[in-house]
Amino acid sequence: MKRLLLFVLVLSIALLLLFINTVRQPSFQPTPEKITQVVINIEEAAQRLSSLLQFPSISTQMDDAAFSAQTQHMQQHWPTVYDTVSLQTFNQHSQLLTWTGTDASLEPLLLLAHLDVVPAKQQSWQQPPFSGNIVDGEIWGRGALDDKGSATAILEAIAALIEKGFRPRRTVMVAFGHDEEVGGTKGAVAISQYLKAQMTSPWMTLDEGGFVLSNGPLPVSAPVALVGIAEKGYLSVRITATAESGHASMPPRETAVFHLANALNAIEASPFKASLDGPANQLFDWLTAETPWPEKLLFANRWLFSPLIIATLEKSPGGNAMLRTTQAPTLLNAGIKDNVLPETASAVINLRLHPRDSGQQALGHLRKVIDNEAVTVEPLEAFDNSSTVISPTDHPAFKILAQSIRNSFPDALVAPYLMVATSDSRHYTSLANRVYRFLPFRLDNDELKRLHGRDERISLRMYQEAIQFYANLIILSSDTQEY
Repeated sequence: MKRLLLFVLVLSIALLLLFINTVRQPSFQPTPEKITQVVINIEEAAQRLSSLLQFPSISTQMDDAAFSAQTQHMQQHWPTVYDTVSLQTFNQHSQLLTWTGTDASLEPLLLLAHLDVVPAKQQSWQQPPFSGNIVDGEIWGRGALDDKGSATAILEAIAALIEKGFRPRRTVMVAFGHDEEVGGTKGAVAISQYLKAQMTSPWMTLDEGGFVLSNGPLPVSAPVALVGIAEKGYLSVRITATAESGHASMPPRETAVFHLANALNAIEASPFKASLDGPANQLFDWLTAETPWPEKLLFANRWLFSPLIIATLEKSPGGNAMLRTTQAPTLLNAGIKDNVLPETASAVINLRLHPRDSGQQALGHLRKVIDNEAVTVEPLEAFDNSSTVISPTDHPAFKILAQSIRNSFPDALVAPYLMVATSDSRHYTSLANRVYRFLPFRLDNDELKRLHGRDERISLRMYQEAIQFYANLIILSSDTQEY
């Protein structure tokens, strides 16, 4: 009886402590403030974006004439901006705009966007992908979301502020890359190297990244504005299995395809470790206070419930990618004829590296789980495999960014997260570690499929909100003092 009473007492104390820890969770969310509305003729702004979407600036094809015409078009259609800022070009098609502030002692705000797009199959779209058609209040075209919509929203915001008579205290720099979709080596890399040579250390760098996401995997009813504070690394490896060739009528017990299949099965059966550390932990810090019960109890006491949270998140592709290094077979190759045993069989595995895993650690993991002398694992050299550093969320720059988001999207919650894709921003992390990734568009899970997919488009309302966000960010960045 005494043991039972002791157990009940201990359990009651434990539950009380869990409850107290839950209700004491602080809110990280800034209070939305009334913002200065900039005057925007959204119909005219939409027409300017529409016209830019008509340029087939596909970086995998790199039509110099199309890119040059696009640059000239921008200068003609946003004359207020280009007549005010200083303009430098890099490798013909990338641009660096500098809007000089009144206080040279303040580090600059650096806004990034890219002007290149991925290919689009015209026959699968409801509207031609390079038409820029405006139908039922939506602007259609490849690049509307990724990333010309962001580039032109920045230009529209600056133009509106100039026409309002605003002059920033903090210098505003805008870098438009032209080859982000193929690695950014001639655009973002060239601009960042120039800025480094000039000893420019941005107060904040903001690039594309997370969205204002509705109906996502997180258990909150409000939309969540996801701000990337780091990017996963990118590493592709080729797995090659070898065996004796010969006639398919007399196959040995172990063929190259057999070895490759076993290797792929071993990789699938041994995923990388999942954990709530780093950006994932910070995401829950920022959302826990606004999370409903009973999830709030779990998130507030992650020290106890992390296995349950991880098991739940792993069920969705997005949640799983947030927790670990992912591995996905993307290319397979074997054989030259249907009745000939191939001497080699190979697969390319694309890995997105969590900040806790280096490229060498990932290679070691794959080789260990395959454990077959007939199979080699070698990295491809197309991309730098390192993940980026984790940018701080306690710096005034992030606080201003979070405030700008809440002012522009008052119904949304702000949360830092780990960006699973790559962007030009990774090339600017050597200038300063305050690099953030957020694209001010409202999307739900289904609309996310338009990125690099068919029927890419944004609504006029989304576009107007994005323009207002950039204007608000520039204003607030100028109002801050250095700390």
